Formats: sequence, structure tokens, C-alpha cells
Amino acid sequence: MLKKILIGIFVLSSLSTYFVIRYGLRPKSISIIRPSEFETPEKLALYIYRQMYQVLGESAVIAFGTDSASIYQKAVVQALIKMLDDDAKEKGRLTKVYFQISIHDAYHKYPESLIHELERQKKTVIPSLIFEDLKDVQKISQLRDCSQDLHFQVWIECLKENKLRQMYIAKKINLKKTIAVFDRVSESDWVSFLKF
Repeated sequence: MLKKILIGIFVLSSLSTYFVIRYGLRPKSISIIRPSEFETPEKLALYIYRQMYQVLGESAVIAFGTDSASIYQKAVVQALIKMLDDDAKEKGRLTKVYFQISIHDAYHKYPESLIHELERQKKTVIPSLIFEDLKDVQKISQLRDCSQDLHFQVWIECLKENKLRQMYIAKKINLKKTIAVFDRVSESDWVSFLKF
């Protein structure tokens, strides 16, 4: 009986290994905030802060990937930093170290991004909160499978197109307001897709 169980476990693990090698397991984004309306950048920051409290609380260093021309993104980041600093003071902890870098440089998935150099310097894994605007993004009629896109830029554009599509099909959303979704796209990357 024990022999049959061991053979069954071996067969099952062999088949699992085969399918992983054959078809691959690529990262898929995990939705943290579904398409939602936010009246102000501060309200979006508060929502992100609440959803990310544990990760942000445990991290001594945090990177923010933003578009330097976006006033809205800067306002969200400033509100998040204020909340994190207030929390640290309240609990008697040291304030955190923050890096505000370009969107492209904040992605861990991109091998030559600045985030890897910062992690080597600080000798720690740095979570990245990235803010992507959905302006000039192509509208698509169906969601696509982004896990097949191996090139970084193609993968990002695929994610953006899917998020925009999700916003258009979401019920009770006023597309004339600021809409945001927030996803975990890798082990250390969280992205807020914004539509104004």
C-alpha cells in the first residue's frame, strides 16, 4: 500500500515538473485594488497605504517609480511618504529611506534597472511602488494573456492595455473621474495603473 502511494506521489510530481518545464510558469499580476474611483491623490495614497501596510511597515527602504512630469503621481507619493513617516514617529521607529526613480528603473523584472543597483548598495530587497498612467494606451476589445510576452516593454504595454480594458468593463465606474487599479506584478513590484 505504501509503495502505491509513493509511486502515485512520484508520478504526480513528475507530471507537475513536466508541465512547468513544457509550458512555463510566468508571473501574472495579482489584483490588490480593482478598478476604483479616487477623488484625490491623498485618497488613493491612503488606500494603497492600508493595503500595503505590512509590506511597507517591514521595509526600511522603499522605491517609488514615477513619471517626473506627473503632478498626480508626485502627490500620491508625497502622501504615502507622510503617512509612513507619521507611522514611524508614532511607533518610535527610524524613518525609512525613500527613492523616487523613473518608472522603468523601478521594475525588478527589467535586469538593467536601477532598483538592482540600489538593492546591492543597501544590501536588502527593496519593494517598488510604481505608478503607470494609461494615457496613449491602445484600447483593446478582449483581455490578452501577458504571460507570453517575454520582452519587458511588450509585457508592460500588455498589462496597461488589459488594465484599461478592465476599467471600461467595470460596472459603476465613471470614466470621467480618476480611476486606479493596483496590482502586484512580481515578488517585489506593485503597480498602480492610473486613468485620468
